[in-house]
Amino acid sequence: MHVQRDEANAKFWLDSVRLDRSQRFPAQNLQASRNWWSVINRNSGEDGMITLAPNKTVLVENLRVTADTLVVDFDDGRSLSLPLAWYPRLQQGTEKERNMWRLNGAGEGIHWPLLDEDLSAEGLLAGRQSGESEASFNRWLKSRTKRRRS
Repeated sequence: MHVQRDEANAKFWLDSVRLDRSQRFPAQNLQASRNWWSVINRNSGEDGMITLAPNKTVLVENLRVTADTLVVDFDDGRSLSLPLAWYPRLQQGTEKERNMWRLNGAGEGIHWPLLDEDLSAEGLLAGRQSGESEASFNRWLKSRTKRRRS
C-alpha cells in the first residue's frame, strides 16, 4: 500500500497481514478489520498493491478576527473559534492590520502581510498554536516598535 501526504510518502507490503493476537479488543472491531482487509484484497491488483489517495484538503473560505478570537470558516462547513492569544502577532496587531489578510493556495493558508503572519488550514484544524519562538517574536515586536517611532 502506498500512502502519500504532501511531500512525504510510505510503502507497505500487505501480503502477510494477519491477526497475531488480541487482548481485550472488541470482537466487532476485529470483524470490521477483517472485513476491511477482505475489501482491500478484492480491490488490489495482481501484484497485491493498492494506492490510497489522501483525503480532500479542507480549505479556508473566510475568517473574522475579533479583539480576542480568530474565527475561521472552512469549505466543508466547519467553523473554528481560536483564542487570539495563540497567535501573538495577530494579538499585537491593530484592527486594520488583522483585517488585511489574503488566502494562500486557494485557501490552504492565510497570510497577513502587515503582520508578516501565516497560518495553514491544516494547522488551524489541528489546533496548533503559533510555533514562533519567544526570541523571534520579541525581535519582530522590537522592529515593529522602531517602525512606529519612525
